[in-house]
Amino acid sequence: MKIPLEVNRLLALNTERVDDMFNYYATEGKLVEMAALLMVAREDVTGGSGSGNMDIRRHLMEEIASTTRDEIELMGCGKGGEWVPVLKDKKLVTTSVLECG
Repeated sequence: MKIPLEVNRLLALNTERVDDMFNYYATEGKLVEMAALLMVAREDVTGGSGSGNMDIRRHLMEEIASTTRDEIELMGCGKGGEWVPVLKDKKLVTTSVLECG
């Protein structure tokens, strides 16, 4: 975890729009990267206000909804097989992050 934290710290120091990085991580479902970025540049991500926390929660809820849609679509097509458990795990992790925040 030390290397991702250091990479995110360097990115945060050399990027004017840290919130854009966070949004990218959120839309790609990169929860570990989101958490690492929050650890090294929380003020930059949240803008020093409570509204940033709402943006984070919104992204997480959108990720849960998107994952649920994908899961239902795969099951409906009979193509769930190996992917449904992966989506369930992703949804569980995302929900855990949302509940901890």
